[in-house]
Amino acid sequence: MRLTASEVELFYKLHPALLFYANQQLSMACHVTTIPQLLAMPEEERYEIRSALYEHRHVIDTFIQDNPQGFSAEELTIVGSWKHCISTFR
Repeated sequence: MRLTASEVELFYKLHPALLFYANQQLSMACHVTTIPQLLAMPEEERYEIRSALYEHRHVIDTFIQDNPQGFSAEELTIVGSWKHCISTFR
């Protein structure tokens, strides 16, 4: 599946926000207090957060309820659809 440039841009707006929220909710990298800090983390550490998120998919529902970034309804619908993804990374 190929994404358009605007879809890629939207993904990189939504996904880091969700990972940051998951990191906070799951108390993983407590020293990370901003999204830029999360993005500066080594890839392996971000992978651990992403893996934990998909093991605790209820965090996606909580993210949508809390809407900490003030995303639009359409953006939240996209985030909600990730709850049903099939993870091939283990």
